[in-house]
Amino acid sequence: MMTLAAIVLLGVLSHVLGASLQFRPIDDTAAVCNDGSKAGYYIRMSSTNSSKWIVLMQGGWYCFDEDSCNKRHQSTPDLMSSTEWSGEFEGHGILSDDETENPSWWDANSVFVGYCSSDHWTGNATANASAENPASKWNFLGSVIIEATIKEILPLGLQKASLLVLTGVSAGGFGAFSNLDHIADLMSEAAPSTRVVGLIDSGWLMNSTQFKPSNCAIYETCALYIAFGKGVKLWNSQLSHSCLHRLTNSSWLCLLGKYVYPTKTPALIQEYQYDLADLTTCNVRLPFGEAFTYVEGIGAQYREELGVVTSLFSPACAYHTLILSQSWLNVKVNDITISEAFDNFLNGEEERHSDKCRIPDCNPTCLKSVEA
Repeated sequence: MMTLAAIVLLGVLSHVLGASLQFRPIDDTAAVCNDGSKAGYYIRMSSTNSSKWIVLMQGGWYCFDEDSCNKRHQSTPDLMSSTEWSGEFEGHGILSDDETENPSWWDANSVFVGYCSSDHWTGNATANASAENPASKWNFLGSVIIEATIKEILPLGLQKASLLVLTGVSAGGFGAFSNLDHIADLMSEAAPSTRVVGLIDSGWLMNSTQFKPSNCAIYETCALYIAFGKGVKLWNSQLSHSCLHRLTNSSWLCLLGKYVYPTKTPALIQEYQYDLADLTTCNVRLPFGEAFTYVEGIGAQYREELGVVTSLFSPACAYHTLILSQSWLNVKVNDITISEAFDNFLNGEEERHSDKCRIPDCNPTCLKSVEA
C-alpha cells in the first residue's frame, strides 16, 4: 500500500505521453517560495485555440512551526523551494492532453501552479529572521503566489477566456476553495466576460477528535487545532472575512470546509468519505485495524457535513485526491464520473452524487494504489 505522501504527490511527479506543460518562473518578486526562490507555474496553451482555462493548484500538506518546517525541508525540499523543479510537467487526469483520458478538457489552456509555500495556499508572511518564532525565517506566501500567477497569465489569453476553472488537489484543493472568491473578484475587473467556477478536490478537512492523541513527532498526525492554530499565525493566513468575523477567537477553524462553504462563486466539491489526509490528522493510518469502527464514524461525519453541499461528488472510498489520476474516469458514483458530473454542473444541472453505502471502499470503483 502506498504512503499518503506518495498518493498526494502521485499526479504531480508521474508522466504520461503528450505535450508537456512548460515551466515559467513568476516575475513578481513578492511571489517566492519558503526559501526565497522564485515561485512558478507550468503552462500548456490550447492546441485548438480553446477559450477554456484550467488553473490547478498543487497539493502537498503544510508546516506550522520550526520542527515541522525543518522536517518538511529535509523530507520534501521541492515543496519549499523551486530550485530543483523540472523545466516541464506532463499531467494526468484533468490536465492530460489525451482526449481518451480527458474527453472534456484535453484541449483547454492548462496551468499547474507549483506549491512551495507550505501554508495551505493562505499565507501572506515574508521571512523575518529576527522574529521571535524561529519558523519565521521562511516565507509563507501562498495567497500572493496564486494571485500573481493569475495576473501573469491574463495577457497570455486568460483575459479573453470564456471560462476559468480554479481547481486544486489536497492542500491545493483547499487553496482553490479559500482563494476562489478573491480570484473571481480579480477576474471580474480584469476580464468581466469570463465565467469563473471552482472544482475542489480533497480540500475539505474536518475538526474531528483524534483516534489516539498524537504528540506531533510525526507532524502530519498533529491535531488540526494545534497545527492550524499555530499555522494561521505563522502564515498570516488570508481567510474569509465573514468566517473570521464569526470565529474571532478560533480563526484556525476558517481552514475547515464547513466554515468556508458556501463560496459566492459556484464550485463543485469532490471529497472522499474516508479521506486519507483527514484520517492522518486523526492519527489513523492504513491498514485501519482496530481503528475501523472509528473510521466508519469519520465517514458518517463527512456525510453529515457534506449534506449541505449542493454540487457534490463523494465516493465512499479510503483515498485522497482524484482529478490528477490517470484513472480518474474509473471512479463512479450513481454511474457518473467526476468529469461527467463537472460537465453537468457547468451546464447548470444540480449535481449531487454521494455514495449511500457505509463502509470504506464499499464502492467497487474506488481506486486502489496500483490504479492511481
